Amino acid sequence: MTNKEIKLELAKIALERCTCTASELNEALKNLYDWIVEEPEVEVETEQKKDFDNIHIKEVLNIVRKNQGFSSGIATMIETVFLNNNINTVGDLMRINRRDFSKYRLVGKKSIRAIDEALDELGIKGW
Repeated sequence: MTNKEIKLELAKIALERCTCTASELNEALKNLYDWIVEEPEVEVETEQKKDFDNIHIKEVLNIVRKNQGFSSGIATMIETVFLNNNINTVGDLMRINRRDFSKYRLVGKKSIRAIDEALDELGIKGW
């Protein structure tokens, strides 16, 4: 069994035994989803982190804006999050835990997916 399959089984058991309110269940489901899809953190080499500090975050935004799969509103929301949280370089972004970033106001699954695709296009893995 893979880690994801084990997590799904544990989540299924927990939900079957859940005796909580609808809002508590909703919060529990969100946390379970985050836990199940959570990817292990990959430690990036120090030298590579230094290189990320030289890549301005606008390069990520430009890729998101060019990507036809996302609305222009997604790029605007991502830009707002970057500005409000003093994220100026890819290095700044890489220092933020992905799970913590997803808790920022205006950040949703589409924003995370758009950033992932932009980082992939830049050849950056491990966020």
